[in-house]
Amino acid sequence: MTPEEALRTGRKILNPVLEAYGFSYFSSLVGKGSGGTFASADYLNGDRRLELHFRSSLGLVRYHFGSISLSHDEYMAAKLGGRGLSAYPGFSADPIDGFRHLHDDLELHCSEFLCGDRVAFGKLADVVSKLPRLPK
Repeated sequence: MTPEEALRTGRKILNPVLEAYGFSYFSSLVGKGSGGTFASADYLNGDRRLELHFRSSLGLVRYHFGSISLSHDEYMAAKLGGRGLSAYPGFSADPIDGFRHLHDDLELHCSEFLCGDRVAFGKLADVVSKLPRLPK
């Protein structure tokens, strides 16, 4: 399965939750880099954007709300009180499972992004700024 095909399959998993909140899907980029073929896409709703990147599995997931931006890891750590408590990324031999795990996190934990206001989302960004940094 190519990254572009994987995003199309993942879209079928994510659409029910994101479309329910007015998000629309936009395929943005397919290419080849030093790590191989990749594809990316966005879900948009006004000044909210969910950014997705796929290479051999779902990789970067980033939430943008106006000028505020959080990675999925940052968002979940702020919301759930620590890292490693969310369903995504999960670990599986099936690269499509990342979309299933992300769907669950969106549905259960992402109300600030899906239907909240920028102030609530900004409070999560404030929490993130106080979290210990991950080692590089």
